Amino acid sequence: MLAIQLDRQFFDRCLTNATLSHYDRDIYASQVQWSRRKKQTHVRVQWDPERDLQLNPLPWRSIQIGIGGPHVRDYALTATRSVTDITGTVRKVRQLVVDGELTSAQSLLPSENPYDLPPEAAAAVGASVA
Repeated sequence: MLAIQLDRQFFDRCLTNATLSHYDRDIYASQVQWSRRKKQTHVRVQWDPERDLQLNPLPWRSIQIGIGGPHVRDYALTATRSVTDITGTVRKVRQLVVDGELTSAQSLLPSENPYDLPPEAAAAVGASVA
């Protein structure tokens, strides 16, 4: 497993130029509009259910992002700040969960904070901005 740290401007630009992987009438005026945008953009977004360490559903969703087209070159050459192998930590978390040591497993997870999206990026990916 790898943890990849990206340049913030690159990430925001990708999201601003993203299209949801599925039609959503609350975001797109029509399926035709969604289809056109999908053909014009190279980033796909979908929102998946978030789960806790025991795979129970949580009341929020996690963003899944597919980067393609010209963004791939930027991702590989300029936007990636660091790549860290976290395989050992992931395996340790898994074993702690199997052993019922949920507090210890949770302590090894990275802290998560809300991501402040620019309004145009939030609109593109169907996120609300507080």
